[in-house]
Amino acid sequence: MKPTLGWLTVAEAWRDYRQRWRPLLVIGLACRTVAFLVLGPLYALIVRVAIAGSGKSVLTDQDLLYFVSSPLGLVGLLIVVSGALGIAALELGAMLTVLAQPEGAEGLSASLAFTGRHAGRIFRLTLRWVLVALLWLAPAVALAAATYYGLLTRYDINYYLTERPPAFIGSVAIAIVLGAFGLYALLRLATEAAIALPIALFEQQGPRAALSESRQRTAGSRAKLVAGILLWAGGSTLLGTIAGLLSALVGWLFAPAWPTSLVAVAIGVGAGLIAMIVIGVLLNLLATHALAALIYRAYRQLSGADTPLPTSPPSSARTSWLVTRTRLVACLALTPLVATTVGFVALGRIPLDDAVLVIGHRGSPRSAPGNTLVSIETAIAEGADWVEIDVQESADNQVIVFHDSDFMKAAGSALKVWEATRTDLDAIDLARGSSRGPQRVPTLEEVLEVCRDRVGVVIELKYYGHDIDLERRVALLVESASMTEQTMFMSLNHEGVAKLKSLRPRWRTGQLLSVAVGSRGKLEADFLAVNAAYATRGRIREAHREGRDLYVWTVNDPRTMSSLISRGVDGLITDVPGTARAVLEARAQMTPVARLLVDLADRFRLASPFAPELSVEAP
Repeated sequence: MKPTLGWLTVAEAWRDYRQRWRPLLVIGLACRTVAFLVLGPLYALIVRVAIAGSGKSVLTDQDLLYFVSSPLGLVGLLIVVSGALGIAALELGAMLTVLAQPEGAEGLSASLAFTGRHAGRIFRLTLRWVLVALLWLAPAVALAAATYYGLLTRYDINYYLTERPPAFIGSVAIAIVLGAFGLYALLRLATEAAIALPIALFEQQGPRAALSESRQRTAGSRAKLVAGILLWAGGSTLLGTIAGLLSALVGWLFAPAWPTSLVAVAIGVGAGLIAMIVIGVLLNLLATHALAALIYRAYRQLSGADTPLPTSPPSSARTSWLVTRTRLVACLALTPLVATTVGFVALGRIPLDDAVLVIGHRGSPRSAPGNTLVSIETAIAEGADWVEIDVQESADNQVIVFHDSDFMKAAGSALKVWEATRTDLDAIDLARGSSRGPQRVPTLEEVLEVCRDRVGVVIELKYYGHDIDLERRVALLVESASMTEQTMFMSLNHEGVAKLKSLRPRWRTGQLLSVAVGSRGKLEADFLAVNAAYATRGRIREAHREGRDLYVWTVNDPRTMSSLISRGVDGLITDVPGTARAVLEARAQMTPVARLLVDLADRFRLASPFAPELSVEAP
């Protein structure tokens, strides 16, 4: 009778884990160290290849998208993914070897040596599985690309995202079907290959034979394997959520003493940060250990093996001396000192002066259509230091202020910007019958006239493949308006920024990006404008070391604004400049401790006992 998977597998896996947790812990830490040492240089090598192929010193958002979609980029992505999965498989292999040892044995060195001898087979198995997965997913990816180009490229993408026409709904429906297919494919491949690793490792079969044998042995137990995978994934996610809450709770236990004791603040903050790191690492290791134990038990049951597997000669090397009760107690005793030190370091990095610019994103678009004169006037009235606008060229060579490539989202017109004349633009009402009256597409000259000596202007150069002489025309208009000291310039397009900088070397230019790889220090940019998720303390400090300011977009939540200010950003690009100004005024009345609590509350997504109380509400 063919063996099948029993529901007692989870209980048996837990028993295996309790007996072997020490060597499993050591192996997990060792493999993560190896992953850090291997994947870092591998990633750096691929980045170097990408940069060398592009002829640039740094790759920003658009460059990375083009590279990843190129044949060379796809090969690099395959190498990185296969390498990461290969190291994960090697870690699982070492854990399986430990679990396969006779009860009472702890031959860690022998287990590692055994796994090392079969590392080549493990990596080949991983690569083969990845290639099979790509073959399964390739049709779905091709259909997704065809759907995008067939249904979502006629008009500007912002129109589809905002108005959600039938073409968008159809695309979403197709995406849901393709996503379901992708999930089905990955679950099927994962269940079919569930015991391929122990087959390759213990029975020394090649990658193709191991996958084939695993497929045959798991044929009658796919439903239980899928349930096990989903249970493991769901449990890991739940534990991760609980870990975040526990980390916050550790620090929040000291909250009652924070207003009166700086030491209590330091201990609470430090303990919370340490708990976040330690709990996160341990839960990640626990999830990996659980997966290894489940795979081992599934292999034993589906293979009909009832005796311990011979993996290597017995070894006297033990791991119990690495993790002892005395050492755990010593670590716990040192925790308050370490927590206090970490906490004081965190407190010391809080800026006391909020030298932050409020930059109205297209003016104040929550109050009036963005990039219009009314929106800009509103931003000035709400206290913006600068307004950010988008510029591009029209059919009659005017520089107009508009964001999208067409007017579908703004006015229901399919007219392309580069095909529009002044007469066409005057017929378009961006306000669509608003009580404020008609709002037309302004020229850069008109915007500069409104802003001169009242508010600075951040000019974003927009490129949709139809620009003619945008940089020079913008430069001439700014000089004609006597606004050279009241303007800054940025773009997603690195070449556009570099061209403007070459035309006017003394002007302040910036790079708009979400991510960048390579030598960021070689960017022709005086400032960076980044997505809020990119604005970590480390990246902010790195930008400042390079002599650059760092602005963050698009931030509308008061708590997030305060958190980013505490991290040291130089400017907030926001749809609600009045709210940003109110946050700065509220922070001026807050102590450094209260500011830190707002930062931590934003990171942990919890209510802060010292949230900034605003004098205005976000419109």
